[in-house]
Amino acid sequence: MKIDYESVCATRKRNPCATLEEIGQKYNVSRERIRQVLSKHGLSTKALVIKSACMNCNKVIYKSQKFCSRECQHEYARIPVACQQCGKIFKRYQSEITYRFRENSEHRFFCSRKCLGGWVGVRYGFRVHHNRGARGKGESKYNNTNILCDCGSVIMKFEKSVNNGDI
Repeated sequence: MKIDYESVCATRKRNPCATLEEIGQKYNVSRERIRQVLSKHGLSTKALVIKSACMNCNKVIYKSQKFCSRECQHEYARIPVACQQCGKIFKRYQSEITYRFRENSEHRFFCSRKCLGGWVGVRYGFRVHHNRGARGKGESKYNNTNILCDCGSVIMKFEKSVNNGDI
C-alpha cells in the first residue's frame, strides 16, 4: 500500500507527541512502516513525552523533576500566613508550620520581632515607654506611694528598736 511520505512527515511535525501506533492507524499502515518513513526523512521516531508540569507555575517540563527551577521549589514550599499583630500576609515554610502545630499549643505567626513584641505587650500588659531618655525619667512600674509606705514602715520599726534600746 502506498502512503504519502510528506503527509506522514507533516503529521509528525504537527504532533510530536503522537506515537508511531497512532500515526500508523491514521494511514492504515504498521508502526514499523511509519518508523522507516520517519527515519528515512531524518525525523524523530520517538514520541515526545511530557512527563509532568511544574507543581508551582505549571510550566511544561520534559524531565522527571517536579519543579522547573529552584525558585519554584522554594516558592511552592512556602505557605502564606497572616501576622497576628498587623495582619500583613507573609510566607513561612510548610515544615515550620506543621512543626508548630505538632509541638506547640499556640499557633501564632508574626512578620517581625516588632509585631511579636507588640503582641506580647498587649497580651501580658506591658506598656510602651515613650519618655525613656535618662534613667528614672518616664513611667515607672513602681508606684511612688507604695515605696514611701514601705520605707515609712521600715523607719518606724527602726525607731522602735532604737527607743527600746535593742540597738
